[in-house]
Order: sequence, then structure tokens, then C-alpha cells
Amino acid sequence: MKEQIKAAILPEKQQEVFKKLKEDLKKGAKVTVKEDALKTLDGEKPADKSNAQPPAPDKK
Repeated sequence: MKEQIKAAILPEKQQEVFKKLKEDLKKGAKVTVKEDALKTLDGEKPADKSNAQPPAPDKK
């Protein structure tokens, strides 16, 4: 019976500890999103901000 109670409570406790850890890490983290880097992941070339032009229309 004792093991069944432990088995029922353990996942809940682990979830609580993990949630607290995530919150603590978020509070201490400094996050910077580099939009140009994200665009390269999507297959786009980074924009040149000094001479920005709209993309050419697709020719099919």
C-alpha cells in the first residue's frame, strides 16, 4: 500500500519541482531573439537594412 501511494504522489511532486526549476531559470535568463538568424532558419536571406527592397514576384 505504501508503494502505491508513493507511485501516485511521485509524478505530481516531480512536476512541481520541474515547474519551479523552469520558473527560476526564466527569471535569471537574459533572452535575445535575433530575427535575422530566425529568418535564415526558414530559408530566407537576412535583410540588408541599409538597402531594403521588396522581394521580386514569382515567375511561373
